[in-house]
Amino acid sequence: MKKLLIFLLLIFTSSKSFGANYTASFDQKTYNLALVSEDELYAINEYIPPDQKLESWKNMIAVYIYHNQKNVSPKEFANNFGNLTKQINPEANFEVIENNEKNEAVIDLFTWTNEPSLIREFNIFKFKNDPVTGELMSYQYAFRGYGKLTDEYANEIKNNRIRLRNLMLAAEFPKFIKKSEFKN
Repeated sequence: MKKLLIFLLLIFTSSKSFGANYTASFDQKTYNLALVSEDELYAINEYIPPDQKLESWKNMIAVYIYHNQKNVSPKEFANNFGNLTKQINPEANFEVIENNEKNEAVIDLFTWTNEPSLIREFNIFKFKNDPVTGELMSYQYAFRGYGKLTDEYANEIKNNRIRLRNLMLAAEFPKFIKKSEFKN
């Protein structure tokens, strides 16, 4: 649980950009690889649209590999992830859907930080175990808003939540780029 809490805190912090020479797509949009990072807890690839910056993105996709989380239940991890989010923000909402055929689980959740730097995020994570290493992996789509909640932002989530979740359910994970493979 402690590792999950650290991970949740990290997804809401800014990261250093390393450049963008690799691409991935989601919802018919192209994203450039902006961050490749690895530590003892997890490895991450973050992608943002070409017209956005890592420090102030609106849309992001990411792939995580969770070290020391081997052969865990994707559904159980997704539920724990949602419950931990609710511990951090009791008003946050989430829903978990399991794909038994593929042993995958998807969670969508909406959460936010408090003032003065209000950040809202709608996230969809797909969890699965890597077929080779058994390590848990996730594929994330995030839609972020800054400042006061606007009708435009709220309506975008309301109007697209199910469609985006279904896209994630059907999506294949982008190829994970290891730090040793990454060239600026």
